[in-house]
Amino acid sequence: MTQNEKVLNYLKSKGRITVAESSKLLNIFHLPRRIKDLEERGIKIKREDKKVLTKDGKWTTITVYSLVKEIEQLTLFN
Repeated sequence: MTQNEKVLNYLKSKGRITVAESSKLLNIFHLPRRIKDLEERGIKIKREDKKVLTKDGKWTTITVYSLVKEIEQLTLFN
């Protein structure tokens, strides 16, 4: 199974993925490139930036990727 297939299957089963999840659970270390690959194949992916507190007590922003649902896709093009 390719890395792109792993990411797509994970998104379909879990609904969302972050860089930390992709490296820890899927052994994929450059998630943004895999996301771009999927988008180039016509798969619609939503990005949401979230602020999270790190272990050392500092705030950082992460990106959460999820598949765009069919209903959301319809509203994007109308």
